[in-house]
Amino acid sequence: MARNNRYSRRLNFTDYTIYIGKADRTNDGDGNYSPAIAIGSAQYAGTVFDKGGYIYVAGMVLSNEPCAFLVPEHSKNFNSLSDYVRYEGEHLVLYHNDRRRYSATADHSKGGSHPILQ
Repeated sequence: MARNNRYSRRLNFTDYTIYIGKADRTNDGDGNYSPAIAIGSAQYAGTVFDKGGYIYVAGMVLSNEPCAFLVPEHSKNFNSLSDYVRYEGEHLVLYHNDRRRYSATADHSKGGSHPILQ
């Protein structure tokens, strides 16, 4: 999808470092398998996502340069893991190719969701 938007920078797999972290939870509130990592609630404090000072995330960009992000370890449902990797990668592709669109989509507390690139 990045090439469909005429983006050309940071499109190679070798441009990225992906960290796989131990999931802080493996099931969501409805009991569905959904590995996630707990992070401080920050700008999500007081929203429906706030779980008492933290939120659960499916991934998180750690660095724009070099390109690095974190996703939780999965033991099944690897299609979901593939989506998580794509979604975090979208933020980094936008950072390096379209700063206006990156700024509008970097913080999900202001709305918007994945996939971004269609």
